[in-house]
Amino acid sequence: MQGRIWQGVGKIVKLGLANALPLWYNDLTDGRFLPDMEDAMKLSLEQLGSIARGTDRVEAVDGGVQFFRMTEAQKGYYLHYNNTEKANKTDSTSGVRLAFYTDSQSVKFSAKFTEGSSRAYAYFDIYENGAMIAHGGEEKENETSVEAKLLAGESLVEIYFPWSKGVVMTSFELDDGATLKPYVRSKTLVAYGDSITHGYDAIYPSLSYVNRLGNLLDADVFNRGIGGDVFAPELAKRDDVANVDYVTIAYGTNDWSMCTLEAFEANARGFFKVIHEKYSNSRVIVIAPIWRGDSERETAMKRPISDVYKLFCEYTKDYDNFTVVNGWNFIPHLSAFFHDQILHPNDQGFSLYAENLYKAIKDKI
Repeated sequence: MQGRIWQGVGKIVKLGLANALPLWYNDLTDGRFLPDMEDAMKLSLEQLGSIARGTDRVEAVDGGVQFFRMTEAQKGYYLHYNNTEKANKTDSTSGVRLAFYTDSQSVKFSAKFTEGSSRAYAYFDIYENGAMIAHGGEEKENETSVEAKLLAGESLVEIYFPWSKGVVMTSFELDDGATLKPYVRSKTLVAYGDSITHGYDAIYPSLSYVNRLGNLLDADVFNRGIGGDVFAPELAKRDDVANVDYVTIAYGTNDWSMCTLEAFEANARGFFKVIHEKYSNSRVIVIAPIWRGDSERETAMKRPISDVYKLFCEYTKDYDNFTVVNGWNFIPHLSAFFHDQILHPNDQGFSLYAENLYKAIKDKI
């Protein structure tokens, strides 16, 4: 069942009386009772929508409220080719976070997980005034509860969602009578890419390179990364984020591994053309692949992976708002910085990726 949809940023609101039921209660519970809410307030669909960042839409679904990062048209692109695995990955909440000011002294929520990647684990990170204060989730289970104590007085709270799963929030509680004011960053970033952009394999979702870059740029993140993807111009055509300041494009490693040079050139040029037309007033950063442990092998492209940087420079030379950076040395060429020892960064590897990427672009944006 699908209910009302919330899109956009709300105004300052004051939470109501204890035990007041959320606006989506009658739609979703079918007469079943919600957990006891004594001395707490549960946020409504509209309130959750007002504080959600990095979402295309927030919907009432059977059992709670679901957050979607990608458009229905983008999911439809994968379904058109009967690729249900990648279609499910569009439902992951990579890049999604709740961001708000509140004087509540606690926050507590429960969530169920849906398919969103090939990984079984899913974790949330909670920040207060820029510091991580809680981390919770599940290694294999499909539902979780997370809570944290907050300081007295008004605080900025940011809750980073899992990159690896879709999220249906079944409850969200602040103190009774607490204030709630949405927080919006000054810039907007849209990130296209493959599994590394998607988030593979961060344990702390806030530490993925895209989320860390968003912090450094003071930008809300719209993450379009899909594990296993290559350049697909049609995916970019189906996007609709408005007022975009920055775009990052980080394909190439799967293309090098799976595509012929001819297919790679056609797809990459086509993608860059779409991005240039769609985001002509945005600063576009094209990131050539980071190191991978099997880069010595020969692939269908029949070119070393180091040539991808040169090809990106050639394909984008006519676009004044594009900057190409070479990611090869962003992460040490050591297995200790990769979750799988060869391809997908761990939290430490992602931290260096974000730091070195920012250094490479900060004087060019």
